[in-house]
Amino acid sequence: MNQDLPSQLDRDCLSQLSKEDLVDIIIEQALVIQQLQAIILELKLEIESLRVSRDTDSKTSSKPPSTELLKKLELNKPQTKPEKNRIAFRGVSAKSNHSCKSASDCPDY
Repeated sequence: MNQDLPSQLDRDCLSQLSKEDLVDIIIEQALVIQQLQAIILELKLEIESLRVSRDTDSKTSSKPPSTELLKKLELNKPQTKPEKNRIAFRGVSAKSNHSCKSASDCPDY
């Protein structure tokens, strides 16, 4: 909008403006309305595509059932980070504090 126009356009302010200023306001508002309508249309299309993808599964589409398993695994996966400093040694038992390289080296418990 024009910089010389008041920010609040009430009836008193509008009645004091010239016809040319009023036409400028109407044209600018029409352009803004067109832009907003285009945005609304884009958002409606995006919402519809998200609804379709949300509602499709292997029973209602040609997707293989294996794709559902991947989604389920990703949803059920815990959000913890794996420990980097853990080292697995062969023959080391977490339950007991001994290490054996072969079965003959391990005592019977």
